[in-house]
Amino acid sequence: MEQRARKAGRPPRDATHRLERAHRILDTTADLILRWGYDKTTIEDIARRTGIAKGTIYLHWRTREELFAALLRRERAEMLSEVRRRAEDGPGRLGDLLGLLASELMSRPMMRASVLGDSEVLGKLVHVKRDGEAGDELRTGLGAYLETLAEHGGVRTDLSPADRVTSLVSVLYGFLIVSRMLPRDYRPPDERLAELLAAREMPRETAEEIREAYARLGEDVPVAVRSSATAEDLPGMSFAGQQDTYLNVRGDGLCAAVKRCWASLWTARAIAYRAGNGVPHEDVALAVVVQELVPADAATAEELARLWEEELLPYFVEACQVLEAAGRQGGGSLVWTRDRLRRMVGEIDAETMLTGAGSDGELASLGPIIGLGRLARGEIDREEFARDYGHRGAHEFEVSIARPGEDQGWIDAQLASLSDGRHRADTLFARRREASEAAWRRFERRDPRKAAKTRLRVHRWNGIVRDRETTRSEVIRAFWALRAFVRRAGELTGHGDDLFFLSIQETVAVLRGDERPPAEVAVRRATYERYAALPAYPTLIVGHFDPVRWAASPDRRGDIFDARGSAPVSETVTGFAGAPGVVEGVARVIAGPEDGARLASGEILVTTLTNIGWTPMFPRAAAVVTDMGAPLSHASIVARELGIPAVVGTGNATMRLRDGDRIRVDGERGTVELLSPSYSSPSQRSGPKTS
Repeated sequence: MEQRARKAGRPPRDATHRLERAHRILDTTADLILRWGYDKTTIEDIARRTGIAKGTIYLHWRTREELFAALLRRERAEMLSEVRRRAEDGPGRLGDLLGLLASELMSRPMMRASVLGDSEVLGKLVHVKRDGEAGDELRTGLGAYLETLAEHGGVRTDLSPADRVTSLVSVLYGFLIVSRMLPRDYRPPDERLAELLAAREMPRETAEEIREAYARLGEDVPVAVRSSATAEDLPGMSFAGQQDTYLNVRGDGLCAAVKRCWASLWTARAIAYRAGNGVPHEDVALAVVVQELVPADAATAEELARLWEEELLPYFVEACQVLEAAGRQGGGSLVWTRDRLRRMVGEIDAETMLTGAGSDGELASLGPIIGLGRLARGEIDREEFARDYGHRGAHEFEVSIARPGEDQGWIDAQLASLSDGRHRADTLFARRREASEAAWRRFERRDPRKAAKTRLRVHRWNGIVRDRETTRSEVIRAFWALRAFVRRAGELTGHGDDLFFLSIQETVAVLRGDERPPAEVAVRRATYERYAALPAYPTLIVGHFDPVRWAASPDRRGDIFDARGSAPVSETVTGFAGAPGVVEGVARVIAGPEDGARLASGEILVTTLTNIGWTPMFPRAAAVVTDMGAPLSHASIVARELGIPAVVGTGNATMRLRDGDRIRVDGERGTVELLSPSYSSPSQRSGPKTS
């Protein structure tokens, strides 16, 4: 390299400078791969971001592949060096060392992508032959450590040293890759993996000290379990809220809450925030603070007003801005990917191949049925269900209505509906997964050269769908916080639920002693009740519309209102192809999710519009038909993921169809055919027939 520099007329540089430059190049490469993926990262990009000439990179590595392979080698070496440094303090148990190794792998995005074989991040790099030196060093160190434990009875002695290392490494790597091997509805998100790390037994001495300290507070005292991490407040960034806090913890639940709080240092959110702000994971530590919970009624009205202005309002505004940004994300990509796939493989296979948005993480629209399934299987308790899924419901934007997580009766009713095994969500997911895999195999046989790129596009499609849905789900948490704020304001001021009829500015004014806004409540409540009693508005409204006069008209229509004159009545029910499949069965026309119990297993759900509050009904439905909606609406997405036909945006389904009508739903063509009018008695109805 020195000789090359002389020939080029450049002064030779010392080895320290070359090493520093090589690390700068590798740092830039790692950043670009994590941002764009291997396939989109070029040498030109790396050179431009590093601020050097393209040819300078080739002074260090002859090819692009050698550069990326060097990056992986450096990542492995740094990880093992950190493991060795932390292990010098002497992990007390084998489980501690296992947790140390797992936490290091989880905290390093490049290493994690390498272990999981994430082709979207690493592309062809996942197939690069790995240098065995780092692995040999790890195995040698583990072997010596396990041998010492065996001598003291700490591990099994009936295994050879090689078998001990193999067993330990298998457990470690299996923990990280297990989500790729499980059925989609059983794959844990990163937060759950962190919980599993926490599931290791807490040292007996530590647990005893926690219990003794808690006992000194009194009998069954509620406490808050809060995280206090280093680097929580730095110039230009704040880590507050990145780790978990648990409120109203009592008795035996305290040690479990402490472990979950520890584990929250390694959730995907916390890891991504540190990585995005350039904070080394090894520089962050976490302590858990246990404090006696101060009853909420100790807060004053002025304190609550300041809480809104200083914390809740900025949180609410930020949540809405994130929702707006998510709505702009990838809209063109979604349409383009779907249309292209349809042209390549046809309507049915395209829709089947596009399913699986929950494969790498839960799809928010499916959250209620996934959560109810976990609750029914005993994987979570009701408190965890309420915390993780209880904010979503049919009226989630209406803050005056209780959330499902506040209503134990709602949870009981939904659990009871899971008793019919024929329509359990996990059964439908498994069936859909088999159909999706079969469709991909057909495509790969027909066009193997396009298969890998198409899978990547669909993977990105699913990622966009998940992100949009997750963002909305998190915004709804902000509405739950808003509901809690208004309820508390009603308690402090004595105005109770009347405050739901005031604007937020008026509510804050009332907290500060202004008694004028409550005088408007009576009129607003009467107006609300008057409009709430009206039937659902027409799908399409043209011209001036008086909802009261329209509702009183004997000739009112639910599909269209045209002030210019009567529009012709469509004799057919057609709409968008929401999800493919053909089903014949009995129509059940339902006005709202509160009447969901009327939908029997195997009937066809017909309604105006669905949202997440309707999701628990979908596993019971043979098909779904809506007046309103589009291919990316709630009904379409959930129906596709469950593998049931859907026709959405018909405009007139609830007007043309009646309870008990036998109909034929063609989700591929977007048509609904009336086969025979409703039978006189429910006993004459039969189950669905699928073709």
